[in-house]
Amino acid sequence: MVRRCGHTILVCGILVLCLVLMMSSSVSGIDLPYDPSIFLGTISVSSNPSGADVIIDGTNYGPTPFSTALMVGTHQLLLQRGCYADYNTNFEITSQTTTTLDITLTEKGSLTVRSTPSGADVSIHGSYVGTTPFTANCVENGLYSVSVKMEGYQEASTTVGVSAGSPSSYNAVLVRLPTTGTFVLSSVPSGAAVYIEGEARGTTPTTLTGVNEGSHMVTFKKAGYQDFTAEIGVHVGETIHYTATLEPEAPAGGSISARSTPSGAAVYLDNVPRGTTPTTITGVTAATHTMKFTKSGYNDYTTTVTVANGATTPVDVTLVASAPSPSGGSIAISSIPTGAAVYLDNVARGTTPTTLTGVTAATHTVKVSLAGYQDVTKTVTVVAGQTTQVTATLPAGTTGTGSLTVASVPSGATVFLDGTSRGTTPATLTGISAGPHTLKLSKAGYQDNSLQVTVATGKTTPISLTLQQGTGGNDDTGTLVVVSSPTGAEIVLDDRSMGTTPATLTGVIKGTHILTLRMDGYQDHTETVTVNAGETQQASAILEKEGGGMATPGFGGAIGIAALLFLVLGCRKRLLP
Repeated sequence: MVRRCGHTILVCGILVLCLVLMMSSSVSGIDLPYDPSIFLGTISVSSNPSGADVIIDGTNYGPTPFSTALMVGTHQLLLQRGCYADYNTNFEITSQTTTTLDITLTEKGSLTVRSTPSGADVSIHGSYVGTTPFTANCVENGLYSVSVKMEGYQEASTTVGVSAGSPSSYNAVLVRLPTTGTFVLSSVPSGAAVYIEGEARGTTPTTLTGVNEGSHMVTFKKAGYQDFTAEIGVHVGETIHYTATLEPEAPAGGSISARSTPSGAAVYLDNVPRGTTPTTITGVTAATHTMKFTKSGYNDYTTTVTVANGATTPVDVTLVASAPSPSGGSIAISSIPTGAAVYLDNVARGTTPTTLTGVTAATHTVKVSLAGYQDVTKTVTVVAGQTTQVTATLPAGTTGTGSLTVASVPSGATVFLDGTSRGTTPATLTGISAGPHTLKLSKAGYQDNSLQVTVATGKTTPISLTLQQGTGGNDDTGTLVVVSSPTGAEIVLDDRSMGTTPATLTGVIKGTHILTLRMDGYQDHTETVTVNAGETQQASAILEKEGGGMATPGFGGAIGIAALLFLVLGCRKRLLP
């Protein structure tokens, strides 16, 4: 009604103006026409769709279709309708003519927001508008800041441009927030066993994932050092680095200051080599011990020494030069391990290490024997006035039984020995026949981990394995075959004991690892090995004896190593599913 009244007032005003002009012309004697329509024209406006508001020069004249009379001149037209973009234009009115405008309106744009998973909160320009999937229609042209939030997931956000007549969308793939934290633990020195709330979690350095949020009591233990316990806290998604500096245990026992004339004699304490004279042996238990001094060209010297706590006991000996008869020579015999019985031509001649003097210049048979190990027999040719060296590395016995201690991270894995379930980790398996066996650890939610282990008679072999999360497959793991000469060396992979050589280690995480081989009487052998996913990597080593010299296998030993590789790889193939 108001819009129509405005239009009527405008037309009436025009008529009044015309009447005034005519009256003025009559008074002045001028003859003017009396038709006021010469000052008016007609505008006719239609739209698709119809029903749009017609606004001319700021006055709303109602919906399309629409027509009216307007004064001659330039006018501004604005069409507005619901979910359609505004239409603006200027048009001209000429005298006593009709201007026709037929306008097609453009539908406004739309904005659709989806997420994976759905049900996330949607905010546009910081204001909450709904949850996914969400669609906003009749959206004006422009740029819109869109954010998607969901509890337990990282927020996703972007800027979306909306244009009239076309739909716009944003698909957010939400990333789940972590629910646990991570400990990166190390110690000085390394190799300390780690316990969290009393549960074994490997040895340093180690990275422990999946640690529940909160404070945890972490204990570091290493032989010869005091236990170290700390309370370490972690938040969700946080990685905590912690290094424990271990203090040596208070010294126990006493010391022995060993000297000889001449110097340079090998010193054995309770049949264990402890260097050469002059030397000081520390950390000796308070008790009575047996000491032996040996030097080429001199008779062995054996004595007993009593050590007291906190005291240093001096032992000074004078070696007597050996005087072999012109027709005889000597045989210096050592073994790994030491303490083995020595037989010369089937006659007992003491225990290793020892030097047999006055041996007739001829060919003799030397046998070295130690319980739990296979006998080693060698033929030795003695030359008058000379000392012949004999070193025997005793292989682990193939009869009798031994034990395995099996631990895993995480614990609670089922232990299978040669396919038979033997309990869950941590576990001690006893009464195992000496020789090679197949050990497998299995736990729900983790990949199985298998390896070949060699059990020695009368010995306990420690095994510690870390299981990888997953339900199977070898996309991230490979296999490492380890052999050594001599065999029976302890395998330490990334500071974790993995059995003894020869062995096939499966489930090894792809990447670079530190491999160490250890054996009494030999220097540690350390190397870097790279394992590729789904592939088998071989590592072999000839161990060097302590004090120099390599355990040279010769042609036969080389064939032995090759045979071991062949057998281990063959076993690996048969064990694979």
